Amino acid sequence: MTEEEKAARAAKIRETKARQQQEMEEAERRREERRKAKREQLWTSNNYCSCRISLSEDEDEDDETILSDSDDDSSGETKIHYVFGDVMKPQLHGEKCAILVHCVDDSGRWPAKGVFASISKRSKEPEKQYTVAAEMDDINMGDTHLISLNDCVIDDEPECDQYVALIVAQHRYKFDFTALDSALRGLAKRAKELKASVHLPRIGVGSQGFNWYGTEKLIKKYLSSRRIPTYIYYFKRDGSATNNKRSNEESLGNNKRMTIEKKANDKGRLKIHLPSYLSGIHIFFHEIDDNTKKRLQRFIYTFDGDVDEKADSNTTTHILASGECRDVLALKDACPNALIVNIEWLD
Repeated sequence: MTEEEKAARAAKIRETKARQQQEMEEAERRREERRKAKREQLWTSNNYCSCRISLSEDEDEDDETILSDSDDDSSGETKIHYVFGDVMKPQLHGEKCAILVHCVDDSGRWPAKGVFASISKRSKEPEKQYTVAAEMDDINMGDTHLISLNDCVIDDEPECDQYVALIVAQHRYKFDFTALDSALRGLAKRAKELKASVHLPRIGVGSQGFNWYGTEKLIKKYLSSRRIPTYIYYFKRDGSATNNKRSNEESLGNNKRMTIEKKANDKGRLKIHLPSYLSGIHIFFHEIDDNTKKRLQRFIYTFDGDVDEKADSNTTTHILASGECRDVLALKDACPNALIVNIEWLD
């Protein structure tokens, strides 16, 4: 093959790849348009009104400008206040509005412990709004949902409009700083509009991929640097309960202690043998209907797999497509290392 023929062949390959990439992007755009239209129809038929804080591109750019200016001038920065207490019982200092923040994942599940339990004890509305939002396909990474608490004022509390802000920054057990960045940007916008103070627990603590230094840096960037009064709460457990627990533990006999240790070891062994057949597997669904997708997602997560929202040549290991898929070549070109499989591969 001559040099001219090699060059022509290389140019043709580049042209084919560019065309296939364009086709993939166009197919993705059409899928997103169909998803958006379907969601709008779902919202209309259920008379659903989203609590999500929206942030347009123009506001995004303005926000970046403001943040850049505030980085240059730290003299007006409001320091973060670190306090002990329950974030659902905020320490108010004369402000007329307060936003109480909690971090949630994108599953739509509302646990019955921790800050979730504290929120539900105060009001059932946040849990209701969150679960309905999940049913309406309105829970996405980086979202902030703002729910009013004005229907459940605590006795002897100063007059103050209060809201719960649910920021979506976790996928399963993994903490996502990109999503947190986006969520805090929306939160800062609304806090500034409402002239509200912001009250947060140590969001993300205990989740996979969590880094408190990075979280604190984002809180400073979007909240305290914009002169928004910011409070971070350390939950102080009841001292007497702790002392009682310690004394009870000390009074255990050797036999009981050995029994407890045996149970703990047995649990550890059980955890080791939990199924993880799909560990390291990242699956992208290509034009699979929503019901089938939800069913298979549960299966994938159960066996320690992951689902990619978009086909990614760096992470996607398998592309799940229907038997009639006509985009095989384009999919293969976009993710050359991924295996293209049909639904029966999982079923």
